Amino acid sequence: MENKPGATTPLSLPFSGRLLYSLGYIGVSVVDRVMAGWVLYFYCPTEGVRGEVQLIPPMAVGLIFLIGRGLDTFIDPGVAYFTDRCRSPRGRRMPFLLWGGLPLAASMTLLFFPPVRTGVSVWNGVYLVIMLSTFYFFFSFYVCPYLGLLPEIAHTPEERINMTSMQGVFMLLGTVIGMVVSPILIGKIGYGGMAVAMGALALVTFYAPVIGVDEKKYCAAEPSHMDVVRTIVETLRNRPFVIYLFGNLTFWFGFNIISSCVPYYVTALLRQPKEASMIFYALALGVAFACIPVINLLTRKIGKRNTMIFSLFMFMVLLPTIYFFGDARIPVDPMTFGYIVIGLVGLPLATLFIVPNALVADLTDYDAKLTGLRREAIYFGTQGLFLKIDLGVSTFLMTLMFKYFGNSVANPMGIRLTGIVGGFFALTGLVAFLFYPRDLSAHAERELLRRAGKTE
Repeated sequence: MENKPGATTPLSLPFSGRLLYSLGYIGVSVVDRVMAGWVLYFYCPTEGVRGEVQLIPPMAVGLIFLIGRGLDTFIDPGVAYFTDRCRSPRGRRMPFLLWGGLPLAASMTLLFFPPVRTGVSVWNGVYLVIMLSTFYFFFSFYVCPYLGLLPEIAHTPEERINMTSMQGVFMLLGTVIGMVVSPILIGKIGYGGMAVAMGALALVTFYAPVIGVDEKKYCAAEPSHMDVVRTIVETLRNRPFVIYLFGNLTFWFGFNIISSCVPYYVTALLRQPKEASMIFYALALGVAFACIPVINLLTRKIGKRNTMIFSLFMFMVLLPTIYFFGDARIPVDPMTFGYIVIGLVGLPLATLFIVPNALVADLTDYDAKLTGLRREAIYFGTQGLFLKIDLGVSTFLMTLMFKYFGNSVANPMGIRLTGIVGGFFALTGLVAFLFYPRDLSAHAERELLRRAGKTE
């Protein structure tokens, strides 16, 4: 029998279990941010910076990321479909976490060990395609079931925002490690040493949820019997989810461009060594960490929808000011101006770390009211599918700007334009969330009546 709304609520996960579950986000954030923050720069550094060696031309790197993301688009819904239907004695999610952690950590590490380190080589391109595809596959294999557990172990809206706040703390900690500690390690032990250290740390935290969550005891959901076609159709019929998805993707589009470009901002616009990137990462993430309680309180006061709208508005206003980094016309010291902008970006980042997963958890309840089935993973899987396309396109667009407008110290216009592009996408996300329902439960009741051919 499916776990329909109104079924007996399972036991509440104790604090130790919630802590160990949330710890998994450290590893997820570490591998994600190291990959997003340094792989592009490692293979295609700023032109004209002493000591940097280009391993793949900019356009080729952009195409490889785009192709890798494209090949990976079917993995998330595929993993989600199979984990929702899994009938393992350990539950629907644990087998995937158990077998996915090690290869995920290993594939991230191997991204920084190309066959040719002395200059541009076609073998580097082949290697990057293979390793990126491997990384994306195991990222989906682990992360989709991991996130699918969230609505199953946090049973009320209050539990969910508290759980995602705890996740947000560990996600932020992992992001700090992946973005602030990594440049320090690169300066001391090189890219390869940094990758080994980060991979080892991630590996340890990947298995914390496996230890901390007894899925059979704390999760009541039964495996879904819905076939794959109907699963996808029903997911995309969920109009609030589609609205959320578009708005969240624009948020991530801007964040991916900006976080990937920080080393370029530092070296090309502010004329500082790339190791100075850690100051900007630390500032943004430190502010985000301090704002986690603020965002938690804000969601309780004005709701998740309005919190996303407010944060996208801040992104829309702040990101275009990156165009003026290092510009002599700004009557503020260039580094001080950079610190102010990046520091203020920390508040919307706190929202990005906390609110989206809680919104998806709510949307799985909405789906359960309409279908009578619990299909948590397919929502995170569908989000993952489009997010990977989104990130691939954003990286490709960034390299296009580099090619046609410049990414060198002498001609950095392509780097300057990234902030304007990020701000534009934040605007489109803000507009999308204006159409998101204010009351999801009431919207579900109206949708049930509509589907039954009735009127309110």
